Amino acid sequence: METGRDHLLREILQRAEQRERSGDPEGEIGELARALSLRDDLQPVHARLGILLQDSGDLAGAVVHLEAATRLKPGDARVWSNLAAALNALGRPGEAERAARRALQFDPGHAWAAFHLGRSLESLGRKSEAREAFEQAVRNSPANALAWEALGDSWLEEGRILRARDALLRSTQADPTRASAWSRLAASYLHAGEVSLGLEASACAEALAPADAAQLGSSRLLSLHYDSAISRDEIFREHVAWARRYASTPQPLAFGKAAGGDRKLRIGYVSPRFHGSALASLLEPVLSSHDPAAVDIICYSTFAGDDDMSRRIRAKVAGWVDASSLGDAALAQRMRDDAIDVAVDLAGHTPGHSLLAFARRPAPVTATWLDYFDTTGLKCIDYFITDSWHSPPDDAQQFTEELFRLPRVRFAYAPPDSPEVREPPLTRGGAGPV
Repeated sequence: METGRDHLLREILQRAEQRERSGDPEGEIGELARALSLRDDLQPVHARLGILLQDSGDLAGAVVHLEAATRLKPGDARVWSNLAAALNALGRPGEAERAARRALQFDPGHAWAAFHLGRSLESLGRKSEAREAFEQAVRNSPANALAWEALGDSWLEEGRILRARDALLRSTQADPTRASAWSRLAASYLHAGEVSLGLEASACAEALAPADAAQLGSSRLLSLHYDSAISRDEIFREHVAWARRYASTPQPLAFGKAAGGDRKLRIGYVSPRFHGSALASLLEPVLSSHDPAAVDIICYSTFAGDDDMSRRIRAKVAGWVDASSLGDAALAQRMRDDAIDVAVDLAGHTPGHSLLAFARRPAPVTATWLDYFDTTGLKCIDYFITDSWHSPPDDAQQFTEELFRLPRVRFAYAPPDSPEVREPPLTRGGAGPV
């Protein structure tokens, strides 16, 4: 005989089903939570609520309900797989690995469990095991675009370019709407020397207009230089078109107090590569040569990593800003708040650039330098720092920036620490040349 409590529970679950059919996840979450307040042992409700909370971004809440679902029905591979996904997203790869392996224990053919296992192993640094998991995922589900993309990425990281290309091509065929797969496919084509195909794949990625479309467009601009059939004029027009598309200059804002009197000039360098990299080796001797009595240097690092090189650079400058979590508008405002007089972009159209922050004119004077060899296309960047070797006065290359030619070269390379040069062993002891 149905009690009043049972009747109420049945009504709540019916309303939850109606919410699901009408595409109202928030309403469905509320109904399922009410159902669990009446009975906490409803495994399908915990499982469904966990998925909905994960989709809404409440990963911690999702884990609570998915774990409850596994306790109520330990043999449900689908729930273990969903739990692995949530744990991966929370940055708990060790627990995610265990959950994914439980799913595969109950269902060895579960493609998503294999995929989530691969993701957890990647995070744990076990790259070859991760690739094997992705291979299992695509064997279990040949139409799984995410798994093909992950497998292609792993092959690309290992330098197996043709295998990477084939896997990434399968990903785009399985789901042509994934911009990230098209972008990685473009990278594999370029590594394989198939430049025209790489440019086509880059254009496909950008056309899908993902959140990082500007960065994808920059990757395409960089790749244009690899095709000798593309003229300088066309390359210049493409750079200008990129700026028009993504970097229209907002209304100018007020700057902080200008340098003058007793205030030192403030220079802000912006880069994602202040860690061990070619750029850092070119910048470090410049930083050492700045006069701290006349100039304050602030580095805005848009990469969160840290190493010996970044620590050395940090020790040479007056200020260091971890800008890895700042968006373009916030970064531009931070430079204004810091009263930067000269803002210098060190990336150009290389990966991880902050050109959209420079489009907001973060300082009275702006320049671009070092890591890129062509115009940014931005009219709001004042100077392109170069020299007469890279930009001869009679050269036809076009820039939106004014060229500022250094008297010698635009680079000042600092070689890495190395042993002192000594006589070769064969000259010691009178042996003489052989």
